[in-house]
Amino acid sequence: MLKPFSENISLSADRILDLMIAYYNNTYENLKFWKPFETNSLNSIIIPVKINKYCCCQIGFEIFGSTFSPKHQKSSYILAKFTFENNSIDIYSGQIQFFFVHEIKQMCNVELWNTEFYPKN
Repeated sequence: MLKPFSENISLSADRILDLMIAYYNNTYENLKFWKPFETNSLNSIIIPVKINKYCCCQIGFEIFGSTFSPKHQKSSYILAKFTFENNSIDIYSGQIQFFFVHEIKQMCNVELWNTEFYPKN
């Protein structure tokens, strides 16, 4: 990712967090993703509500821009292919708004059965 960037941007605005959870659940079918503090989040992956937002992404020697960077806005136009279950393909044109880094940490629940500890030996 290339600078400039904005840190700790909240996903709670504009239902972006809901869209990301739906995306993760559709992409990783064997895992379950939830918002923080949801009642069904036990043994699931909790999605953090903050991201770092970047203007550009460089892959090899090619730089992909976004509307977040006026300098690279010309390279922000894309064609995206969507494949459906019946193997049909639709192509849509669009413009990249921004790139982001989203770190997901899987948490595990630990239950302490006893407060007594034993020496290592």
